[in-house]
Amino acid sequence: MVRIVLFILLGFPVLELATTLWVGSMIGGWIWLWLLGSFLGGMLILKGQRLGAPLLIMQALKSGNPVAGMLWNVRIALCGIMLIVPGVLSDALALLLLLPWQPKFATVKMPQDDTIEGEYRRVDDSFTRLR
Repeated sequence: MVRIVLFILLGFPVLELATTLWVGSMIGGWIWLWLLGSFLGGMLILKGQRLGAPLLIMQALKSGNPVAGMLWNVRIALCGIMLIVPGVLSDALALLLLLPWQPKFATVKMPQDDTIEGEYRRVDDSFTRLR
């Protein structure tokens, strides 16, 4: 297990560099504009995530599916981080994360009804005032 994780951690940057150099050889100097654009896009996504995450969480709680809302927030933040990392492969993976798919285990429906259960006690104002 440790070897697999180590291979992924060491292999991804090498693969990232190789794909970036390959795409750079195909499109030339435009790769610098691509990398700058993806960096700025990632910064904008993270800034928007910071401002909009509480609203998305509240919307997910109101819709009755809080797991999907939390997963969407994590996906957007991970997408912003992957766009900041320079490379073509991480940009492609970040764009795949932006697609609106939803895993099966995230579709937990909470019951929606208008009943509020609880106990109450009526207190008259005449007894609570000091005379």
